[in-house]
Amino acid sequence: MQIIAHRGASGAHPEHTIGAYEAAVAEGADGVECDIRLTADGHLICMHDRTLGRTTDGSGPVGAATLAQIRRLNAGTWERPQRVLEFDVFLEWAVANPGTGLFIETKHPVTTGLRTERVLRGRLRHFGLDDDPRTRIISFSSRSINAVGAMLPKLERIQLVKTPGARTAVQRYLGGPTAMGVDMYGARRDPMGMMSWDMPLYCWLAKTDVDVSYAKARGIDWLATDWPARARRALESMPKVGGFDAASAAAMAAGMNERDARDARAERAHHAADLIAAQDAVTAEAQGTPLGNLPLSERDTGLRPTDAVDFDRESLRPEDVTRTVAKPGTATGN
Repeated sequence: MQIIAHRGASGAHPEHTIGAYEAAVAEGADGVECDIRLTADGHLICMHDRTLGRTTDGSGPVGAATLAQIRRLNAGTWERPQRVLEFDVFLEWAVANPGTGLFIETKHPVTTGLRTERVLRGRLRHFGLDDDPRTRIISFSSRSINAVGAMLPKLERIQLVKTPGARTAVQRYLGGPTAMGVDMYGARRDPMGMMSWDMPLYCWLAKTDVDVSYAKARGIDWLATDWPARARRALESMPKVGGFDAASAAAMAAGMNERDARDARAERAHHAADLIAAQDAVTAEAQGTPLGNLPLSERDTGLRPTDAVDFDRESLRPEDVTRTVAKPGTATGN
């Protein structure tokens, strides 16, 4: 299972900044995730929200601001201002870190239709990443996944869903993904439904050591977290419950085809997960050690006890908020 840094090492650094991505690599992340949105003049930037207010000292919709206007904003902290990360800068960083996997999420719905995907194709081609196996496109939009399949057929495409179910089957049919992604709640709510997809699995967001153990036991391939170093330690300290990794390797060595080997791994994974579940007295979360259990003074998040948290309620849950914006008027740095 690979550890993916969600918006970089965003638990301790401002999300979607070069500092967060550099920290992720230093902390042992196998890959990094970023969200992309279009500016008013057609440039891609790395930003999760539809609006600028939560993570910068600006305000208003991302799509209503030009790149020149966004370049004047601070996406860092008061003490260490940073510019909003342009997607081209992110790709330059990716080229300089060839061993790091890239998970690029297209954000929808947007008023520009599939323009994001068309610009994305052009930028990936420019940097030679349009046929790189470490580049993966992820989205909640089956239309986006389908379009990427036509525009960038050599790349893996991950359809994101909140939980397995009937709607998921429709999304798989419409999008034609090569892998599936589910959040931790959905993975816990219906693990059998998730594993019945028989596809590579991406899961977000690991917040405790038990989340890491659960994901490993259920055969998750890529696990996203805001705390890559702590997730890595939790993964490496996890006992080989059920021995499903060894079973999969032995099956492949015995000449079993890939699907049969995956089935063998899944059978062991079910057994391992059942053992883990049996140890949960109340819930897995209640027994887990928070990956982000750092004193506030040790976090480079810009958060202060007196700050009011502001976020886009349509695209974020309160628990996703880890920092507040820099004070208006703070000068930006490179």
